[in-house]
Amino acid sequence: MRLWDGNTLAQKLSLNVGLNAYSTAFSPDGKLLAVGTGNWREKKLGQISLWYPATGARVKTLENSD
Repeated sequence: MRLWDGNTLAQKLSLNVGLNAYSTAFSPDGKLLAVGTGNWREKKLGQISLWYPATGARVKTLENSD
C-alpha cells in the first residue's frame, strides 16, 4: 500500500500490508493508520494492522480469532 502527500502528489511511504487492503482509517491526530486486509474471494479471513505513517513502522497486528 502506498501513502501519498495530497499537496505535492509525491509518494511518501510504501507499506507491505500482506494481503489486499480493503479499508483504511487514520486516527484523529493522524499519528496512527489502521489497515484492514483479507482475501474475501478465497474466504481468507483478514487482519487489522496499526501503523505509524510518519515512519512506516507497524505497531500491532490484530488477527481474526475464528
